[in-house]
Amino acid sequence: MMDAGRHPRIEILRCSEVQALEGGPGEFHATVRRHATGVDEVRCTACGACTQVCRTEGPSRYNSGIGTAKAIDRPFPQSVPAAYAIDFELCKKCKLCVKACPRDAVDLEMEPHDVELDVAAVIVATGFDEFDPSLMRNYGFGVYPDVVTSLQLERMLNASGPTMGHVRRLSNGESPHSFIFVQCVGARGEAGQAFCSRFCCMNAVKDAILTKQHDPNLESVTILYTDLRAFGKGFDALYERARAMDWIKFVRGRPSKINENPETHDLEVLVEDTESGKPLRLKTEMVVLSCAGKPAAGTEALANKLGIETGPQGFVARKGSDTPLETKRAGVFVCGSAAGPHVIPECVAQGSAAAALAAAELHRAGIAPAASRGAKEHKSDHRVPANEAGGPDDATAPPEGGTEQSRVGVFLCHCGVNIAGVLDMKQLLSYASTLPGVVFASDELFACSSTSQEVIQKTILKHDLNRLVIAACTPRTHEAVFRQNCEAAGLNPYLVEMVNVRDQCSWIHADKPEEATDKARDLLRMGVARARGLEPLERVEVGVTQHALVIGGGLTGMRAASDLLAQGLRVTLVERQQQLGGLTRALHTLYPDGTAASVAVERIENRIGESGIDLRMGTVVQSVSGFVGNFKVQLVPSEQTPDDQHVEGEELEVGAIVVAIGAEAYEPQQGEFGYGTYENVITTSQLEHRLADAGGQLKGIDSVAFIQCVGSRCPERVQSGGPGNPGCSRICCPATVKQTLELQREGVNSIVFYRDMRTVGLGGEEMYRDSRSSGAVYVRFGEDKPPELIGSEGKATEVRVWDTLLHTEVSVPVDLVVLATGLVPRVADAQHIQEMLKTPRGADGFFLERHPELAPVETCVDGVFVCGTAQGPKDLPDALAQASAVAAKAGALLGRQQLYLEPTVCEIDAALCRGCGLCVSLCEFHAPSLQETGEGQMALEVAQINAALCKGCGTCAVWCPTGAIRARHFTDSQITEMIDSLFQPSRR
Repeated sequence: MMDAGRHPRIEILRCSEVQALEGGPGEFHATVRRHATGVDEVRCTACGACTQVCRTEGPSRYNSGIGTAKAIDRPFPQSVPAAYAIDFELCKKCKLCVKACPRDAVDLEMEPHDVELDVAAVIVATGFDEFDPSLMRNYGFGVYPDVVTSLQLERMLNASGPTMGHVRRLSNGESPHSFIFVQCVGARGEAGQAFCSRFCCMNAVKDAILTKQHDPNLESVTILYTDLRAFGKGFDALYERARAMDWIKFVRGRPSKINENPETHDLEVLVEDTESGKPLRLKTEMVVLSCAGKPAAGTEALANKLGIETGPQGFVARKGSDTPLETKRAGVFVCGSAAGPHVIPECVAQGSAAAALAAAELHRAGIAPAASRGAKEHKSDHRVPANEAGGPDDATAPPEGGTEQSRVGVFLCHCGVNIAGVLDMKQLLSYASTLPGVVFASDELFACSSTSQEVIQKTILKHDLNRLVIAACTPRTHEAVFRQNCEAAGLNPYLVEMVNVRDQCSWIHADKPEEATDKARDLLRMGVARARGLEPLERVEVGVTQHALVIGGGLTGMRAASDLLAQGLRVTLVERQQQLGGLTRALHTLYPDGTAASVAVERIENRIGESGIDLRMGTVVQSVSGFVGNFKVQLVPSEQTPDDQHVEGEELEVGAIVVAIGAEAYEPQQGEFGYGTYENVITTSQLEHRLADAGGQLKGIDSVAFIQCVGSRCPERVQSGGPGNPGCSRICCPATVKQTLELQREGVNSIVFYRDMRTVGLGGEEMYRDSRSSGAVYVRFGEDKPPELIGSEGKATEVRVWDTLLHTEVSVPVDLVVLATGLVPRVADAQHIQEMLKTPRGADGFFLERHPELAPVETCVDGVFVCGTAQGPKDLPDALAQASAVAAKAGALLGRQQLYLEPTVCEIDAALCRGCGLCVSLCEFHAPSLQETGEGQMALEVAQINAALCKGCGTCAVWCPTGAIRARHFTDSQITEMIDSLFQPSRR
């Protein structure tokens, strides 16, 4: 959000909506209505003077009705832009705010006006609204104060929320000792909404754990569910972690009613535990309704204005399962929950994906080349004018006792209550002002917010600061923000030191606030000591080869390659096999729309063939060297062994590499559910082939039994070195549902044995309902009592299982048994790529993304991206969305003429180096090398470090026997100063 607000090419029109859209791709003309906010956002400085005098308030919309908000207020603490706005439904036009505003920014007579825009593409990203649970009167929402929605709980848990991060009962303001979560409120058939909202299950698990972290006195949490849909990467691990906690209980069942004791406001939930068959009366102090998503208000009207369609559930309709971001109208794209509920990693990936498709439209319109291609990397130019510099009124500015060399400014971040809820901030602020070299100390509610960033910039100028210490959260996520802010104020960005008092103090020592504050004081003292020794560094400038390499020719790789090419970039696509399409080529149809898989493959194959992509079939990557923007890749024929270094291949120079090798179907072990023992036990993939020739291969088959989770959700087996996927493979449940429908159409009966039906994809739940309506039978089994096959004469004839819902053993005669196998990594290929690119893989064997939510398609190696099932199991729409997201990220990188690399690398003093080569053997990034210097008898080998390859880890500097290697930004003197300061007495 902050990046968007600071970006010079992004214009934010708040409180605005599209009125009309004319024209076509590359030449749209949009009319946008800007509604009156009552505040001139250019003049407004978010000082808050207007809110302080405002006498009118109402329920806070941002906080879902919890707490109040003034008639004139900032939408939320970190809003971008930071300007205030008037709620004209509340405002009584007393004009006190007009008189209080020092910049004449308030205008009560402001009128709406239209803005005309010429654009090449349109992206719909309107999100979703929360289902209103008051429509389900049996739950008592709006009647009983302690029945709240999941979004209201989120606002309580938020540090900037109405309760400052502390969960409170709305009836009496006290902390609850017990919680009950009710899942599927307004979803899966409730209140007329057939679809699954995708995010609710894991959000409840996450909030249950978070609530305990915020309040250790919480005694119990019960989650009432139907199917626990932990479908995403790492979701099952979090679910199992929650199940192992003795204070969290999972009960399968939907409540019939919630009652309240009017005297104590305690609640009673009436529910049947479907696994025990017993009716329960659960007592609790608070109930959280996990409410479904629903289409955002005005979605249908917006669709009509844009000339696109909405689907049966009211969300924006996608063109097809193999075109997940395209709408009916060319040049208009949809992403995120505007097309149906999604989780955050999917929304982030789809946002980037839509940007890639829009960039292609810009390129076709001849706009993008002039705007960005060949341009240097953007440097921040968002600086505060010197004549506007000023410090906050409540800052503590001690006498300037620092030396001329160091004028340190310290900023302490409250992070709402994440930090200030545990640490004594007043004590820390007072202590910071006494440290050597500190000439200014202040605290901020959110130091990373745009308002605080402007305050820091002004303070740098006003107090002539040349070093900064930010005591806040982790530098892993926020150091770049503060570096950019310093650069915007004219200070070298590497003169910033972050002290992580959140992760290392307030979070880990939440139950010991005094000791946590003492530790924070030590860390702060060490941070200031190091900051005084920081040196200004300049980033390394390197050129960029505007050529991308995509490894893998499945639908994901093909989509990434074609989207990159559509932006005007050179692309080489490498595929090991002699045909494209990957696993999708083996499918019969795609869910949920029933599109023939062959049609989807042919459609993108034609796009590849017509585009002129450099396609290399029967080829593998033998080796990779170089660095971001300048990789050198060796290609060899796939019949050669990839690690055979004697094979001469072709060398390519590329600027970015996309890993899209996909995954493979799990192959059941011999005897696993009768596989390989009974001839009529097959896998999902094998059934797809039979369905393609239904007339011939389904003769004589009257009943088919499906067994779910074969090779999936088996963490113990994977941890012990066995095959399989420790988590959910995601595709198995929808694939089974799709196949039952196809079988029913052929007159074949189906029975499905499952643990949880995880039909989370768009249209998946509706397809599941259709399957049951068509006659397919679903039987639930426990993880400790899997189905048992009975057979004779080499054929399975019967499946026996304990039905957890009927509480009896079920025996079913079968003609065919289908094992719903999931996805597992391509181990050999993945291991080879990991060794070449140094991209890590997780415990499940799939490639790790840089950040699950903020960077879902980037890896920790700059210039290397990952997408599709190489990153983790997912369905085709989400895999293709990631492919387009990679095209956006790699396209942004390759669109530059030059890059600026981090200068926090190691350097060598040639006079001290004796050429032992120890650094060369130690570095896993191949940054050091031995180079010959001098001539004749004076020739010597001296180590040199390629700054573009060096990651600044410091391993070589630690091991160098002569001390010839120096780690810039982490020098011996800087670290020594920190250590010395640690043992100085901590003054309170």
